[in-house]
Amino acid sequence: MFPMIILRLFPSRLIDKLLAKMRLCLIIKNITKRKIKHMRQIREGMKVLSLIVLFMTVSMGTFAKSQPSKREFRGAWIQCVNGQFQGIGTQQMQQTLRYQLDELQKDGVNAIIFQVRPECDALYPSKLEPWSKFLSGRQGQAPSPYWDPLQWMIEECHKRGMELHAWINPYRAKTKTTNQLANNHIAVQHPERVFFIRWTVHLESSFA
Repeated sequence: MFPMIILRLFPSRLIDKLLAKMRLCLIIKNITKRKIKHMRQIREGMKVLSLIVLFMTVSMGTFAKSQPSKREFRGAWIQCVNGQFQGIGTQQMQQTLRYQLDELQKDGVNAIIFQVRPECDALYPSKLEPWSKFLSGRQGQAPSPYWDPLQWMIEECHKRGMELHAWINPYRAKTKTTNQLANNHIAVQHPERVFFIRWTVHLESSFA
């Protein structure tokens, strides 16, 4: 009955327009519903993503804390061939080394590379090689008062939280400033195992 009333009251053109507007409203309503549903899905997805990111952040932070922190190697060389310790005696050499270690520690140095074998001799007691002339002033002569510079340096560095690395020269048998070698020096006992380069004497690589 109702549709017939509409047909009688309104021309067909108006009815077509009205129906078209009704369809448009339904389409817009459906689109709006889909958009709302889509936005809800997006919001839910963002919540899940945020939880995942938060979990990963916390996990990475926990993992980073459990890992040991990176440590820089900040080393400094302390040499003896420059003659700074030659013939100055035990007490003064220890005083000089303490001062150097304290200053290097202030500068952030955490590792010392200490020269202990400059020319097939030693700044430590050795059954194979003579005492260094850069320690006592004469090769083969033990320091007086007697002490072990290498062991002393290990202890002093560790007191300051430093590493100690022994620096050896494997091939150099004599520097140009050395005029007299000890009787137990390899260049004296086995001269066939060394060769000269300008003013220095070097070991053959097979005997180093």
